[in-house]
Amino acid sequence: MSTERYFLSAAANKVDLSAWRPIVPVAAQPFATNLFGDAFFADSTGVVHMLSRSAASSEKISSSVEDFRGRLEEDEEGWQLRPLADACTSAGKILGDGQCYAFVTLPLLGGDYAVENVYVSSWAEWFELTADIYGQTKDLPEGAQVRINVGSKPAADPQADGGFFKRLFR
Repeated sequence: MSTERYFLSAAANKVDLSAWRPIVPVAAQPFATNLFGDAFFADSTGVVHMLSRSAASSEKISSSVEDFRGRLEEDEEGWQLRPLADACTSAGKILGDGQCYAFVTLPLLGGDYAVENVYVSSWAEWFELTADIYGQTKDLPEGAQVRINVGSKPAADPQADGGFFKRLFR
């Protein structure tokens, strides 16, 4: 089975990770990004980490890129979310260039890893949104309640009102 079909194009690996610096090393650059925007990168010692954008977390997952690639054949750890990606495709949620799967309600906020909770998004917008949410929630204690008010459209000036997340969800 080709594991590459569960990764976004190489362009998705070139995004700025500075918003994630508290949990991603400064020199880290993704070498792969799955269809849900989760980025895989090696640290200075070669250990592979996974940045889960929808869960706002990063963890060490493999001892090396070679080990990571070998373990992807079966993907027992679910790093590529293959069953969900396949279910989304079967449900007619087809990705175009520059797109990824995104969650209506992020798993970070209690959302399910289910087709009904997935939509197709521009990966640039999804990456910006999740980085903004991470920045606003990273210091909250475990179990903190979050209130999101949805209503108005984004401002003409994206910087005028405090960021993408605040513009999208107010």
